[in-house]
Amino acid sequence: MKKCLNIKFIRFFIIGLINTLFGYLMFALFIFLNFHYSIAVLLATILGVLGVKMKLRDAIVRIESFIGNPSKGLPEEVFLFISTVTPLVNVDLLIKDEQNRTLMTWRDDEYSDAGWHIPGGILRFKETIASRVKAVARQELGADVRFKEHPLAINEVIHPSRRVRGHFISLLYECTLISPLDKNLGYEKGIPKPRKWPWHNKCIYRIWFEI
Repeated sequence: MKKCLNIKFIRFFIIGLINTLFGYLMFALFIFLNFHYSIAVLLATILGVLGVKMKLRDAIVRIESFIGNPSKGLPEEVFLFISTVTPLVNVDLLIKDEQNRTLMTWRDDEYSDAGWHIPGGILRFKETIASRVKAVARQELGADVRFKEHPLAINEVIHPSRRVRGHFISLLYECTLISPLDKNLGYEKGIPKPRKWPWHNKCIYRIWFEI
């Protein structure tokens, strides 16, 4: 990840350097052609802005062709970039059993603290909330659920020191299992693995309240 960021930084630096040199060259050209200083600055600035806009438009077209169908998910690099400029909307699934235990899954990556979390996932482009809730249940639990139409809670999560994946709008839905859990995904003992589920007697959701 760090290597990727370093490469991107170098590319941005080179592009910035080229744009700066282009602006100075245009300014020098207009001065050589005996344009007034203020006119030379104005024309060089306009040409520089037009050049940046054309490059930006070309970059957007390339990104769109790289993405394909966003409803199927985004390439990780694109997704992480988008998360630096706009909030992400995700659904969380609250599933309890007859003993009032909460179903949770294990997460451990650079954007989530290692530990047990209730199942959840981020909405994709033009995907309904119902579709994402059902997809999360199938992917993380190997089961089907039904859920109440209105969220049990809506929380805004902002990480003050993190830009990538730093802003979430989380919708908590109360769900009920309507098919058996996939026992192959169940946690038994030892070091937990991602998306392994157990039942927990207590759950602290998004720090604010106990469920």
